[in-house]
Amino acid sequence: MRIDGKPVMSTHVEVKVGQTIALMKHNRFRAIRVLGIPARRGPAAEAQACYEDLIAPEPIDVGYR
Repeated sequence: MRIDGKPVMSTHVEVKVGQTIALMKHNRFRAIRVLGIPARRGPAAEAQACYEDLIAPEPIDVGYR
C-alpha cells in the first residue's frame, strides 16, 4: 500500500483528507482519494461518500452477444 506515492510500512497510519491511497485488492490495482473522514464507523454507503475511486471499474463480461 502507498499513501501519496510513499510505501506504508506500518499497520497504523493516519490518513488525511486529500491524500491518495494506492493498493492491490484481489489482484486488482485500486487508487482512491480521501474526501472526508467520518465521525463514526457507520454503514458502507456513508463510508463510500468519504472517498473517490480514481480508477474506473473494469467492465464485466457476462457472455451475452
